[in-house]
Amino acid sequence: QQTDLNAYHDCLDVSSVACPSHPICSRLWQISISRVSDKQAQGPTWGRYMADQHFGGETFYLITDSHTFFRQDWDALMLQIWSQTRNDYAVITHYPKGDDQMQRALKQWKETPH
Repeated sequence: QQTDLNAYHDCLDVSSVACPSHPICSRLWQISISRVSDKQAQGPTWGRYMADQHFGGETFYLITDSHTFFRQDWDALMLQIWSQTRNDYAVITHYPKGDDQMQRALKQWKETPH
């Protein structure tokens, strides 16, 4: 579903964040956002392509979309999984669960240690 950029609160608006005391301040340089109006959008494949345009040679690169949910300590878990591949070129990918499956998955994540 495409949405009107002006119709919703921007959850990534950091203009009211009090730097340098806020934890996000030291990471702002790592956040890159492309905002596209519903009139400019050309579907999910195009959206993923546009997200790929942010790649700048980083060691690790993550693309998310509106269907992405994160469990606690997801970043440490991903590094652990990547390390277990013993392959510097390993690609870890995942197709997100649908909203109807997320409550069950969230409960399982809380009960399952890494």
